[in-house]
Amino acid sequence: LSESVLDMSHFATIDGDGVSSNVDAHVIYDTRDQMLRIDVDGSGAGAEVLVFALTGTSTAINYDDILLFRDT
Repeated sequence: LSESVLDMSHFATIDGDGVSSNVDAHVIYDTRDQMLRIDVDGSGAGAEVLVFALTGTSTAINYDDILLFRDT
């Protein structure tokens, strides 16, 4: 397996105001419900896929917390 960190241009957060920090992102972390979702096409037109939900208070993640693996 090869490993890499998610590129920050593909990551977005949605804060309390409901506005995305990057409208073209594929990986979205919503701070309101602490859910990480994948938007396959990056357009928001299709359904997002829930990857996981974090629990606890003040839980936050950033793009460099996400590792991607590829079977080579």
